[in-house]
Amino acid sequence: MEVLLNGTLAGGICMCAPCNLIVNPGFAMLTGAISGAFAALGSMYLNAWCRKNLGLHDTCGVQSLHGIPGLIGGFTSAVACGASRYNFVVDEMLAIEFPSVWNTRSPRQQAGMQLAGMGITLGISIATGLIGGFIASRLPFPEHFFDDHDHFHEVEYGDDTAKFNVEHESEEKRSYYENKVNHQKPEMELTGGQIN
Repeated sequence: MEVLLNGTLAGGICMCAPCNLIVNPGFAMLTGAISGAFAALGSMYLNAWCRKNLGLHDTCGVQSLHGIPGLIGGFTSAVACGASRYNFVVDEMLAIEFPSVWNTRSPRQQAGMQLAGMGITLGISIATGLIGGFIASRLPFPEHFFDDHDHFHEVEYGDDTAKFNVEHESEEKRSYYENKVNHQKPEMELTGGQIN
C-alpha cells in the first residue's frame, strides 16, 4: 500500500516546478506517471539497496517520494522552459505569463537557469546532509531503534490517559469540565411546536 501511495503522491510532487509551463494535460499526466513509476520502484528497491550497501536508512521514504520526483520535475521544468514556444500558441502568451523573464532571457537561457538552480540545490542539500550525517554518526546509538522507551523514564504505559488527566486536576476544575461535557447538549422539550 505504501508503494501505491508514494506513486500517487509523486506525480503531484513532480509537477510543482513545471506546472505553469506544461499547458497540455496529456504531457502533465505522462510526466506524473513516469514520476510515479520511478517513485514506486525506488520505494520497493532503492531504500533496501541503500540500507544494505550504503548504511543509509530512509525512515520516511523521502528519497523515493520527494527526491526522485523532485529531480524529474526539475529536469522537466528545464525541458519545458527550452520548449516553451511549443507549449504556448504565440510568443505574446509567454510574455504575459513571464514578463520579467521574457524581456531579459530566451527560453533556452531560462532552461539553463533551471538546471543551474537544480545544481545549486543539490550541492547545498548534499553538503548539509553529509554534515548532518557526520554529526549524527558521532552521537550514541540507541540499543533499540524505533523505540522511545530509552528516552522516557518513570512513565507508566497503558491506555489510561483519561484517568490521569482527570485525577491530576483540581476538584474545581474537574467539576467544571464534567459539567461542561454533561451540559453541551441541553435537553429540550417540544410542546405544541415550541421549545421550552
